[in-house]
Order: sequence, then structure tokens, then C-alpha cells
Amino acid sequence: MEGFQPVALVTLLFGILGIVHCQEVLSSENDICRFFKDGVLLRKPGFCHIGIKCENFKSVTAIECEKNQFYNRNTNKCEKTSSDKYCATACTSKTQGYIADTKNCQGWYNCKGSTTVSFGSCASNLVFNVNKSMCDYPENYSCKKEFSFCDVVPNSIPFLHETNCAGYYECVKDKLVEQACEYGNYFDVETGTCIPRNQVNCAKYPFPDEVCGNKKLAIRNRFVSDDASCRGYFYCKDLGVGIPDTAPVWGQCSETRFFDPIEEACLPRAYVRCVDDRCDGRNDGYEISSQTGCQHYLICKGNRTSEEIYCGDDKWFDAEKNECTTTIKSYPACS
Repeated sequence: MEGFQPVALVTLLFGILGIVHCQEVLSSENDICRFFKDGVLLRKPGFCHIGIKCENFKSVTAIECEKNQFYNRNTNKCEKTSSDKYCATACTSKTQGYIADTKNCQGWYNCKGSTTVSFGSCASNLVFNVNKSMCDYPENYSCKKEFSFCDVVPNSIPFLHETNCAGYYECVKDKLVEQACEYGNYFDVETGTCIPRNQVNCAKYPFPDEVCGNKKLAIRNRFVSDDASCRGYFYCKDLGVGIPDTAPVWGQCSETRFFDPIEEACLPRAYVRCVDDRCDGRNDGYEISSQTGCQHYLICKGNRTSEEIYCGDDKWFDAEKNECTTTIKSYPACS
């Protein structure tokens, strides 16, 4: 079958769908603002006195509190105290002397039991070496810190789910919750809302409900539509009677073909009726519309429909020549 791609990477991708990833590695390369629309205010990961603002999916400093104050991620204000566990001192009844900050690799605390004598950060090119209890060069001490999203993200702010276009994340009462868009919609990070899926550029299609059947009737050794695009499909493995494949492999037809769920094959585009955006796979140019009569065509830009055009009362769209003609044309896509 053309386009079938049982790639290990695809299998891995869909194997993690549905898992709520609570933590993110603290790294200057992985800017947290890639998940948020412009204008969102967050606590800077790894710090308790800095607030950041997302602009063009990059973080910029919005507010920097005094050293003895805390940035409140829900009010966007500096406060003298914080009830947030993320900003609690690292000193405990068992600590003595200099210890590492739990939030970032540069930070340190000087403890006398649970009392914080002092705290601070190493120079920007140094890390705190736990073994030596001092600032050191990164090559002498390997350090990796993680943070939970709801330690830095305000409550009730939706943000991108990187492996499921039909869902998004939100902190509810300081707990990370995976939310779902209404059927037919995908989450759009630019607006921070769910919009019609044909308006969202998404290559991480979620599983349709019971994509490979159920215990009463499992779909075995079959190809089925991904229910999200004209080219995409899933392959349901044969796991036995009454055992549906819960992790089917996703594949995609070539740019010149659409997936036909009846034939379970990739066929020429004009020979497949598809209710999703028919500009899928066509970066620019024209595509026959699914409107009955074959007298309409689509103008495609960036793999999406930008406009639908009517050829006229006495004209039909020729899918081979990509132009309107007086010769009557009929295709399964628009019949």
C-alpha cells in the first residue's frame, strides 16, 4: 500500500498520547513560551522573583521583584511572602552549610538547620557543585533541573499539548489537567483557543474514538481513516478476536493521493470524497471542491483552503488540467 510508514518514531509518538507530562527540563534552548499565545504572563522557570511575558513564542522579562520578594504567578505581583511550595526554602532540619537550590543549577542556600542564613546564585557561566559545596565550571559538575508546569503557569491559562492537537493543558487548582477541544476542533496556540481543525497546521493527529473498534468488534489487520485529514490513516494490527489495537501506527498518502477508507488504499485525489480540507498536501495551486456537481474548486495556500471559486453555470472543473472547462466533468470527489 502506498504511503504506509511503520516507522518506530511514529509508534513512539502515539505510544505516549494521553499521558500528562507534568515536568519540563529547565533549559535555555526549550523556551516555555512555545506553548503559549502572545501576552501570557508566567513565572520564569527556575526563579521565584522574576515574571516573564510571552512574545512571538519567546520569553522576555516582564517584572523582577526585589531579592527578598516573590513573584506571584496568579496575580502578576511581587509579594513579601509566598505559600507556593515551589518557592519554599531548600533548608530543612537536616541541612547544614551550603546546599543547592532545587529550582536551578546556579542557585545555592546557606543553611543552619531549617534556618536560611543566606542564599544567592553563581555567576551565569558557573553552576553550584553539590560535591564541593561551591560554584564551579559546568564541565566539572553535571546538573539538570526540572520544573512542573503548574509551578510557573497561572491557573486557567490554556496551553499547547505537543502530542495531541485535539487537546490542550490547563492548570486547575495548581494541578495539571488535560482538556479536550470539541469534536472537529484543534487547539490553536496563536489564539489560545480551539478552532476548526482545518485552520490548524497539525501533524500529530489524535486517535479517533475506538479507532480500531472495541471488544465486541475489533478492527483487525485493516487500514482506517485518521478522521482528521484527507491523506492520513491508521493501520490496526491483528491482536486477536475482541482485542482492538490501542496503539495503531499512523501513515500518510503521498501528496498526489488521498486515503480511501472503502478501498483501504491511496487513490488519486479527485477519486476520493473527503469532508476534511482537500488542500491537505497542496502548498499552493488549485484543488477540486467536494461540492456536488464538480463546478467548484479551491485555491490552496500553505496546505489550507484560502478560497472556494465557482466555475459558472455552464462550466466544470477539470481536475487533471486544474482549470474550468465547458466539457462536463464528473469525479467521485464531487459526484
